[in-house]
Amino acid sequence: MTASLEQQRAAPPPVVTRPEIELFDGNKEREPLPKYPILILGAGQGTGAEIAKRFAREGYPLILGTRSKEKFTRLREVIVRNGGLEPQPFIADITETAEIRKAYLSLQKEGTPLHYFPLAAGGLEATGRQVLDTIARMRIKLRKGTLTREDLENATAYFAELNATKSALKAAEDINLYGILEVMNALIENGNITPTSSILTLSSSLSHDADPDHPENYPGPEFYRLVALTKETGVRAVRKKAAIQGAAHVDLVAPEISGTDVGNLFEKTIPLLQHFLPTTLGSVTMDQVANAAYAELRERQEPRQRTVFVTETGTSDKRPQWSIGTPYL
Repeated sequence: MTASLEQQRAAPPPVVTRPEIELFDGNKEREPLPKYPILILGAGQGTGAEIAKRFAREGYPLILGTRSKEKFTRLREVIVRNGGLEPQPFIADITETAEIRKAYLSLQKEGTPLHYFPLAAGGLEATGRQVLDTIARMRIKLRKGTLTREDLENATAYFAELNATKSALKAAEDINLYGILEVMNALIENGNITPTSSILTLSSSLSHDADPDHPENYPGPEFYRLVALTKETGVRAVRKKAAIQGAAHVDLVAPEISGTDVGNLFEKTIPLLQHFLPTTLGSVTMDQVANAAYAELRERQEPRQRTVFVTETGTSDKRPQWSIGTPYL
């Protein structure tokens, strides 16, 4: 029997139960990073190796992506000697699709959550020797007091010609874009990237400032242009894929990292630029970057997709006053 209109009006309003939504509360104890295996590309040397050792000390199982068995063996010995868990190898040249597939299939971890740190970096393989030789000649001129602005202009034009070659573009795209995405796509298809996974990328201050949609606004030296643009394209693609999977993504942005190949190159380049232009670029160590990576990922933080700047004194969510804007080199 249907209730009368008067009865309906007199009845108490129905109780509406809303699903409870968990909000991130910075005052609550943060949730620690699950100790899933971490697949680290570029673990064979430099910053990637330091980050691997840092997480190994905290008891994380590691899958070490290196180009050679020798590099894996050296790092494995250090990790095990210092009490870390026995790491797994992921031996492949990530610029070679066939090698990536072979190395990935050897993991056979369907549906197992992983953390993914695509830290492999490069892109100067096709032009690096010419760049180093040119900069070496200009450093000699700088010491003799004969370096001119025309020298910088000529070097810049030469580097632009090198960057216009197919081999230069391929070298930069293969490692900074296609290789890391090939692995990530395989992990997604295999169910390894989940909402509880964390993904870490490492950018330079120049690649972070580069805009692939407006390459004409690139703010740094010409020899690094393709590396910066392809690296930023790769980071943006990784972030988009992470968001679709609900995974966390942290992009660590560092200035010159001392002791790395690129860091050493910039150490040689900065004095040339400073001779004519006001140029400041911070410098951090590989240990500082590794500690920053662990500090950012050891606990769940919001937002899930974020950019963090590494400085000499720690980390910041605001871009430091690095300045290397130059039309030269």
